[in-house]
Amino acid sequence: MLAFAVKEEILRNVLKSHQRGLVLGFAGTGKTACTLRALISLGSPCYFSPLPFPADDLKKHAPGVMVLSALTRTPPAGIPSPALIVDGLNKLSQEQLQEVIDILKDPGSWQKVVLISQVLIDSKELMPNIDVVVKMKEKTAEMMYSKLLETN
Repeated sequence: MLAFAVKEEILRNVLKSHQRGLVLGFAGTGKTACTLRALISLGSPCYFSPLPFPADDLKKHAPGVMVLSALTRTPPAGIPSPALIVDGLNKLSQEQLQEVIDILKDPGSWQKVVLISQVLIDSKELMPNIDVVVKMKEKTAEMMYSKLLETN
């Protein structure tokens, strides 16, 4: 349990200074749970996955998270600091992957967009729009890539 708290804190700190993230790791490394909990402290997470995620697990890890039935470029109305989580990136259809790329290119009102995947996706359009990659390991998380954007 301590390992998950450490990974969650690392991820939270990384996401404070990045808007478009990719979280990678094997099954069971805490990618989804840590991302949900980290983003709850930074905004209002909205969760989408092409795979069924047990509602009880979702409520346990992130009470109050909004589950989306489809990807959308516009956050639901009335959500303060909306953050989009797309889980199972490697399981998206080609159409859904293109929607994710379009959202990354023009995030509109989404304050943060975090993608979760077990493997790196072979897409020339995806990575140029990601500003941080975090690899979840068994007991820790490691920032593998970072592109901090200047703000004036």
